[in-house]
Amino acid sequence: MIVGSVALGGERAPLPALPVERPLAVPRGWSLLAAGARFGAVDRPFAEIRYGVLPRIELDLGVDGLDPELGARFQVLRRDPSNSSVAVDLRWDGDLGAGLVAARRLGPLLGTVGLSGTSALHWGTSGSLLLQAGPLAPWASVGWRGGQVRGALGLVVQLSRGFAVHGALGRKRSTASVEIAF
Repeated sequence: MIVGSVALGGERAPLPALPVERPLAVPRGWSLLAAGARFGAVDRPFAEIRYGVLPRIELDLGVDGLDPELGARFQVLRRDPSNSSVAVDLRWDGDLGAGLVAARRLGPLLGTVGLSGTSALHWGTSGSLLLQAGPLAPWASVGWRGGQVRGALGLVVQLSRGFAVHGALGRKRSTASVEIAF
């Protein structure tokens, strides 16, 4: 059980400073707060808090525009020092309905596959590459969902272990946000 940012019944797990070194699930005892805006056909603010409940389980709660989001991530596998991990997400959001996503990370490479939908099921897959050069972590992603190819380029600027600025440019949607770990 966690009160504030202090883990009861055990120590907090370490939080790697660089995004490329982080596991797919938030380490136990840490919270990540992200807030920003998504720009596209409709501009929408968003906010999300992710919380490491157990060594391999995180919960998250968020809002995208006025649509609530709720999720849990279970990290099935984590290997160090190669930073290889596998995680499964169970998500619900007020706009898309329920979804199940599996993710696999091998160092700077990340791949996902998932299903989501309300009245109709949509499935998609994507792959990402994250590089690290000091405090800068540029990334690229390409994927397929709902019969459309999607791609994005982004940059993470890691200002400190617990504070980062994120930006992404996509064909139909762009994002800007800040992330704080506490």
